[in-house]
Amino acid sequence: MKLSKSARRQLGQELQFIVRKMGESADPFHILYFFSGAYGEIGRLLNRQWDPELALLHLVLQSTYGQIHARFQAYSSGGDRGIGTPAGLLDALSRTTAELADIVLEDKSNDMMAVMSRFSELGYLCTGNGYYLYSKGAIQFDVS
Repeated sequence: MKLSKSARRQLGQELQFIVRKMGESADPFHILYFFSGAYGEIGRLLNRQWDPELALLHLVLQSTYGQIHARFQAYSSGGDRGIGTPAGLLDALSRTTAELADIVLEDKSNDMMAVMSRFSELGYLCTGNGYYLYSKGAIQFDVS
């Protein structure tokens, strides 16, 4: 990402705050609420400084949020009870967000694709096919 130093610092610090708030709650919906701040902050940043890679990151984070939220919403309302989520999913979401903060703050753009892939995988695990592949062992979910 080609961001100014001040924009990079602001985004990285906001991501660190989000991770801290995610860690303070045990409620999945509160955790997701704070996670949504990640793509929210990126959306605000895009209004000030356009970057195509940042736009892709926004899309990935928003999609990840949507997939996880939809699974939790369906489960809490009594629907799709057969589709679960791996234990440790939200911890992995928090750790991946912390990793993203480090990438942004340390300007490690080469690591961006790996972290976006990880977010995509976390979201995909909450879909019917993603959970099926996880149950089958095709998706190896590492909780560490």
